[in-house]
Amino acid sequence: MIDAKALAAIDAYGVPGTQIATVGLELLDGEIARVSGDLDTAIKHYRSAAELEHAIPYTEPPYWHQPVSHILGAALLAANKPAEAEAVYRESLKSYRIDGWALFGLAKALDAEGKHAEAENVKAEFAKAWQLADTKLTASRF
Repeated sequence: MIDAKALAAIDAYGVPGTQIATVGLELLDGEIARVSGDLDTAIKHYRSAAELEHAIPYTEPPYWHQPVSHILGAALLAANKPAEAEAVYRESLKSYRIDGWALFGLAKALDAEGKHAEAENVKAEFAKAWQLADTKLTASRF
C-alpha cells in the first residue's frame, strides 16, 4: 500500500501520477490473469483500466502512452467476444483516428462476426495507415 506522502509525491507538478499508476496496476493484474488462463478476470481488469484511462485529463501527448483498448479488444477476441471487441475498437477510433493497431483489431473482430465485406474495407484502411510501418501485426496488442 502506498502512503499519502508517496501519493502526494506521485501527483506533484500537476501530473495525475496516481491515476496513471492505477491504470498500470489494473493492466498488470489483467496480464497476470490472462497468462494464468483466466480471460474473464483479465477482461474485468482491462475494462477497469480503460475506464481509469478515460478519466485521466486530456493532454498531448497523452499521459498514458498506449490506448488500453488495444489490450482489451485483443482479450475480447481471445475470449470469442468479437461484437464486444468491435465496440471497443470503434470507440477507440473516435479518439485515435487512423490508429493502425485499432484498425487491425477491428478487422479481426468484423471477420470473426462474419462481416467480411466490412472487414475488407477496414483492412484497406489499415493498409493505408500501416503502409510505412516496419512491423507486421498479429494482434492489436504487442
